[in-house]
Amino acid sequence: MKLKVILVGNSEVGKTSIITQYTNQSFSEDYITTISSDKSFKKIEINNKQMQLEIWDTAGQEQFRSINTIFMKNTNIAILVYDVTNSKSFEELINWYNQVNDCNQNSSDLIFAVVGNKSDLYENQIVNKEEGESFCNKYKIDLFQETSAKDFECINKLFNDILLIYINKNINPKKEIENNNKNNENEGIDKKNEKNVNENDNNDRTQSISIDKKSFLKENTNSCAC
Repeated sequence: MKLKVILVGNSEVGKTSIITQYTNQSFSEDYITTISSDKSFKKIEINNKQMQLEIWDTAGQEQFRSINTIFMKNTNIAILVYDVTNSKSFEELINWYNQVNDCNQNSSDLIFAVVGNKSDLYENQIVNKEEGESFCNKYKIDLFQETSAKDFECINKLFNDILLIYINKNINPKKEIENNNKNNENEGIDKKNEKNVNENDNNDRTQSISIDKKSFLKENTNSCAC
């Protein structure tokens, strides 16, 4: 199964670092600006399901935002990233949320996660956890986590959690519906077979009655002739 995952958010919130940590288990303090977009791949097995993730890193600068819409289409999982030490990056989450939604209006399986990155800088934290949770509750976001791109276990948990949510919301229900439809079809076949058996049984009884009636008339006719 192939899934398209996209990370969006203002410049310097740590989108590239999150992806690099998840795909390569590495972190760099050097900041590298993402121009337009970049794409990484990772294969993972979760809940006995093989998945191939196509992970898109998008540019956060204002001049690239119109170009980002090209890469936002056909997204399965959108991760909105802000910096817990930067209030503006949190305030602009709604713009990123709306932009992704606008590019996927016909999607039936799109889910969102909100990530407050740089949680290791807790002494400089401006956006508290409650604000992030409130945003998610207001817009019915599927997952909220505070994380540090320096910590692989933290980042790995983020992706595992959002993938499990995607599976439970979009794959398991569909399988259940398919199984229910199959069961209904089988039930319909069973009822049809039962009906045919009853009809055949009735036909056999009718034929038996007709034969018995003929035998009775024949016997009585022979008896009168004597």
